[in-house]
Amino acid sequence: MAFISANPFSTDNNLLNTGTAPLPFSGGGALDRLGGGLPLACPCSMNSSLGLQAQMQQMLQLEMQMFLMLANLMLGGPNSTSPRGASPANGLSGGGLGFGTTPPQPGGKSSFNVSSFNVLGSSHTNASGNKPGMNSGVDRMRGAVAAMKSHNVDIAGMQEFQGDQQAAFKRLAPNFGVVGEKDNAIVYNKEKFRLVEKRSFSIPYFEGHKREMPIAKLEDKATGKQMWVVNIHNPADTKDHPHNAANRAKAIRIEQDLMRQLQATGLPVIFTGDFNDRKSVDGSMDRVGMDSAAPNKARSEIDYIFGSGVHFSNYTADHRTQSAGTSDHPLIVSTATI
Repeated sequence: MAFISANPFSTDNNLLNTGTAPLPFSGGGALDRLGGGLPLACPCSMNSSLGLQAQMQQMLQLEMQMFLMLANLMLGGPNSTSPRGASPANGLSGGGLGFGTTPPQPGGKSSFNVSSFNVLGSSHTNASGNKPGMNSGVDRMRGAVAAMKSHNVDIAGMQEFQGDQQAAFKRLAPNFGVVGEKDNAIVYNKEKFRLVEKRSFSIPYFEGHKREMPIAKLEDKATGKQMWVVNIHNPADTKDHPHNAANRAKAIRIEQDLMRQLQATGLPVIFTGDFNDRKSVDGSMDRVGMDSAAPNKARSEIDYIFGSGVHFSNYTADHRTQSAGTSDHPLIVSTATI
């Protein structure tokens, strides 16, 4: 709740610039002056020597100032202390990320291939990892980039995308930009898209510890159309980190709230991720108006692509990345049109 920290009826804060005397909150108070209780009543006092018409003008001005000030507070204007659209219980940083609204999109259509790809982090295939028989993360990145190129991927949400793998990806695909930190990122073809804005939000990961997930606003250079892209990795139940169902459920609620905020901007939203859940993800995203790229809402194992304001076609789950030892996940690809 916002509180008044300055006298809105002082000369400096007079919203209507009437040039009349201020109504101070000290020295008897505004209500006393309105009632004419003080000998030096202000011009809007009903005992003032001004005529009835002048008195009524002053009262109308006072009511208008109060109305404008209250509207400003409720709509999150410059004098408000609460961000527009904030929801303290939504789990997002700062109680709400304040995405605002966006002007109408330009005409025409934009089509591109979008992917969700868990590339299996390097830590899993080093000497102390749980998959030591596989090649290193850096070596496996060659196969990951080759698979993405074979499907003409333009935008991808990458999970378990660790530092040495990101460095290798940048060498192998220099025309791609990377948004994100540590294990999760969004990559995009810089020849086709311009990065307009990047943000992040946190979800509970193993044992409830926070982990950042990337958000990017991208613009199609050819059409000027913009979109939000979000990539997530919800916590699994593993031998070393069991019992994460409650953390996954909380993460889904945070992600649902984020989807509502992004949809409210009027831009299309693309949501990729490894959800580590085969049972309820489609239903959870349905409830916030997010459509699955998979035909007939078919489960795509635990990896998904969802969208709002997006038409999906040509859905593929390429399991060759698993048989070739590139990753323990398939490459999920779909054509998105906005």
